[in-house]
Amino acid sequence: MNLYFLDEKIIYEGILLTRNPDGSINAAAMGYMKIDDSHIMVKPYINTKTYRNLTETRRGVLCIIDDVKLITNIVLKRLDISGIVEIVSDFPEPIISGSKAALMLSVKDEKLNRKRAEIKCKVDNVLIRENPNPYSRVKPAIIEMLIYYTKIKSYMESNMINEALKLVDIVKHNFNIVRETSFGTVYEDIAGNILNEVLKVIK
Repeated sequence: MNLYFLDEKIIYEGILLTRNPDGSINAAAMGYMKIDDSHIMVKPYINTKTYRNLTETRRGVLCIIDDVKLITNIVLKRLDISGIVEIVSDFPEPIISGSKAALMLSVKDEKLNRKRAEIKCKVDNVLIRENPNPYSRVKPAIIEMLIYYTKIKSYMESNMINEALKLVDIVKHNFNIVRETSFGTVYEDIAGNILNEVLKVIK
């Protein structure tokens, strides 16, 4: 399958559509990671409709959306899902209107890990409508680290040590986001380098 727009080992955020027992559509925000060109991993909480639907029907549709307002309204359940999905040619299931891409998934393997499940899915079909821009927390977190690095330098030069130390905690928080969502990648290395520079500044 053509998953050129996804990097391996990066956790992205999308909207996963599954079928409820009555046939209606359930929509949930879902982190996902490309395993290879034919498989992705999702990690739903086991007490959710998404998990129950995936394990019962063994199918789902991952919609790749970069419209923050639409994502917010879906997650906060401000929209009737049936009113924002559409049927498109050459794709077997409804997708969210405005999706830049959609992946038709079938469950292949499941592993329980405390309160979450690690579900390996095969990508059976790919719909690409525009240039997909999948959202990940990695790059925004790195930019936040850089912004606070410059502020910390300025505060230290002005002898505002307490203020600088408070910002160090924010840098560390963003580093943890990068590490959790891009473990073993160049992005983790970049974030680690920024954190090291921050720690040098406050010595």
